[in-house]
Amino acid sequence: MKEFSAIAISMILMASCGKVDLESWQRVNLPEGYSDSHVLSIDIRDDAILLGTYGRGALLSRDNGANWIVYDTSNGLSWNFILGGDWQGDYLILATLGDGLNISEDNGNNWDRYGYNFFGIEYLYTVGARIHNNKKFVPTADGLVIFDSIADRRAIAENDGIGSQYIYDMKIAGDTIALGSLHGYSISYDGGSTWVNFSPNGKFVRKRAPACRVRAVEFQGLNLFAGCDDGLYISADGGKNWTQRGAENLASPFIHDLVIDEKNNLWVATYKEIASLNLKNDEWTIFGLESGLPRGSINCLGITSEGDVLAGTHHGLFILSEGTPIPLPESHVDDTFSSVEEPIHQWMLRPLGPDDQNQKDQTYLYGSTMGGNFRQHQGNEYNNPESVPLLAVDDGGIVYIFREIGHSGLRFDTR
Repeated sequence: MKEFSAIAISMILMASCGKVDLESWQRVNLPEGYSDSHVLSIDIRDDAILLGTYGRGALLSRDNGANWIVYDTSNGLSWNFILGGDWQGDYLILATLGDGLNISEDNGNNWDRYGYNFFGIEYLYTVGARIHNNKKFVPTADGLVIFDSIADRRAIAENDGIGSQYIYDMKIAGDTIALGSLHGYSISYDGGSTWVNFSPNGKFVRKRAPACRVRAVEFQGLNLFAGCDDGLYISADGGKNWTQRGAENLASPFIHDLVIDEKNNLWVATYKEIASLNLKNDEWTIFGLESGLPRGSINCLGITSEGDVLAGTHHGLFILSEGTPIPLPESHVDDTFSSVEEPIHQWMLRPLGPDDQNQKDQTYLYGSTMGGNFRQHQGNEYNNPESVPLLAVDDGGIVYIFREIGHSGLRFDTR
């Protein structure tokens, strides 16, 4: 592990003399080489902060940002793409994007990989991890994995009552578990034994499954909050009735994350801005590029023990503070990519129907290398649970499956 010292987050930004009324987003000074990291996740408990990054591992501070430890493949992780995690004493669990779980029982000195070598083709796309009442809860693209000891794991899938086993987000408090998934908002009030499913936007597909991708979830008692592809939805009666909020306030309807602070503000992250909705007086505050946010997606949010709001972006970790916005340097674009040529296209339909996950995996797009970790991609990926029907380009059949490479490799021969 790599240890770094830095100024505590609460002291990173010092207000200038006199009264300052303006709030703006300032980039947090993370350890050298990490300040511009693509931050995928923020997990906070007490004074500890865990950041998951795209391609640079995980950063953990146990003292509100005064010191950081970096965990990556150079010191034992199997994969540097981290979508969240949790900790309890010396026990650390990290959720990876594509290689299952990495678990350490000695504060990160040694790591065990639970990826393809352990799970097979299931549970590789983990989107978080939470330790609650000594149990571990791991939302994945194939269900909610729960275990005391990982060898005794079990998974909650659609047959167990959730709307979809392709899970995007999870929140836990007491015996209440909320899941956002490919097919709506699922909530359990008894620790996962029974579930109720909702379609916040009121739309349904085959077999009455919700036609609503819920990317982010929050709840306060019977007040449920759903961040979806097509907007923010709120229910005040436990999901019986839903109302869309912010359609006239938000620049983008695609919600990435939701979090509620101690002042009863609902913070909303979208592709284009961060917004807060005061749940007491119903007032919106919008923060766009003019407030110091970088251009590009806002991936995640977090509230520190001191009440500071953090935002993970494509260009680093940001904190909301008093002061004038500091412009970020524009990224240089090679002249080659500035010229436009009319391409020749042979358009094909996406291989999945609209009822399934037909959006491209943004981490390994056509022509990309997933941060230099793979060969240049010659196609796109659409991550779905098992048994989802696919639309083939032409007649064909699976003639060979080679599982030993770490993923299933399928070859299609035209008949």
